[in-house]
Amino acid sequence: MTYKTYKTIFFLFILIFIGACSNEEDNTNDNLTDVEISPIEPRIKYVESEINDILSTIRKESQKFSIYGNRDALVVGENGTILSIPKGTFVNDRNEVVEGKIDIELIEASSVSDFLMNGLQTVSNEDILQSGGMLYVDAKFNNEPVRIASNKEISVEIKSDWIDPKMKLFKGDLSGSSINWIAPSKLESDYLISVPLELLEFGLCGWECGFTEKQIAEMKDAKFQNTYISTREFEQRMCNLAFLSCEQYDPLGDEILEIYRKNASQNLGYADSVVVEYFEEQYGDLIDSNYIKDQFKFDEKGWITGIYMSYLTFAKQGLTKPLSVKGIDLNTDISRTELEQKGFNPSDIDKIMSYRNSREKVIQEKKDETQNQNIASYNFKINELGWMNVDAFMADPSCQESSFEVIINSLENINSINVSLVIPRRKVSIFSISNSSNQYSFTKKTDGYRNLPIGEQAFIVAIGVNEGTPFFGMKEIKIPRNGTINLEMSKVDKELIATKINEISNN
Repeated sequence: MTYKTYKTIFFLFILIFIGACSNEEDNTNDNLTDVEISPIEPRIKYVESEINDILSTIRKESQKFSIYGNRDALVVGENGTILSIPKGTFVNDRNEVVEGKIDIELIEASSVSDFLMNGLQTVSNEDILQSGGMLYVDAKFNNEPVRIASNKEISVEIKSDWIDPKMKLFKGDLSGSSINWIAPSKLESDYLISVPLELLEFGLCGWECGFTEKQIAEMKDAKFQNTYISTREFEQRMCNLAFLSCEQYDPLGDEILEIYRKNASQNLGYADSVVVEYFEEQYGDLIDSNYIKDQFKFDEKGWITGIYMSYLTFAKQGLTKPLSVKGIDLNTDISRTELEQKGFNPSDIDKIMSYRNSREKVIQEKKDETQNQNIASYNFKINELGWMNVDAFMADPSCQESSFEVIINSLENINSINVSLVIPRRKVSIFSISNSSNQYSFTKKTDGYRNLPIGEQAFIVAIGVNEGTPFFGMKEIKIPRNGTINLEMSKVDKELIATKINEISNN
């Protein structure tokens, strides 16, 4: 091979090498431009105002937690809220999974006092809501907001005294001058949580009678572990059934217990509906909802009607059953690695791990003697952060049109005033929607009035500020159909506002 040939080959080699380098560089640039950046706006926690500036100095601080994105996490709030967060839940603005330390912020607003202190109201557009509890959840990585990945969900449990089947999940919109709850969706949970049967108190609500040891032992048979019978929700049903354990109702109590035992492999909602059908077939002549509409009557008709109506509510809840996975014992420890080796897909692994983590917490609560008996809970999943609210529209047929107004009296000028109507029993708190010459109304003057529970206990709460100085007024009332209510506002210490507002929930 001649020198000239070598020179030509070498020259071609250099050209190919340069071309390869050039192509590689171009590909790198292409890859960089292919990354889609979707900015994540900081989430709004409160509507900015002079009144919020006052409340921010006296409200409880939000709760802060730290988790790691590369592992499953369980966040438990002071009021018992549970967030089950699967591994790889959060992504940044490049849609990249965040694996480092993530800061979680949680606000639990479970009482009307919490609503007032956080500047919240229970309204969807102009419709009044009754709340089962509000939450604010935020997440940040290196002080920058992150979001939930499109293929991930956080499982949430909010504690409640009672489950209302009409409740839905609402999202908080703070784009206006006050929070508005929008986009109602059905509360959906894939499963109930099974706990060891020995931790359930089936004989606690004994009334004058109570289930016998034999009856309780039959319900706690080991074969019912991991069925709906081994859940907190069924424990609540046993409490409602306790009255039927009295001798005069034999064999009604046993027959209903047998319905639940016979259908233990089904969903709890199905068994509840069978109980309702049984009542209607066997005791239809004693069931009359109008009979106890205004006042409960302590006779056979009153008790049968009351218990029937409670089970009608249970059936409407449409509850499911504990999670069951073929080939997996959910009562034992299990890792993601084991589940991956068994061939489970990522979505099913998230569900199993969330169930396991939540179950451990629930068992811990059941072992804790300080926990209240028969605490119910709302369970749902979220794919967005921010404010959320478990609510039902206030559609009580006994409510009537009301047009009363509140007149604010003060010896000093007050630049900014927020007036709220608070109905503690219903967990309702609404802002006034019109103001004219210090007269505040909670209903429109055209297109129909809002319906309110006339005669029910409520509070008018007014918070104001003038050049940084707080003003306050509060008055307990019976909701009138019309007329005016005078409310005095005066200059106060900020701490007194917090004290007075907290008294409402303790009333």
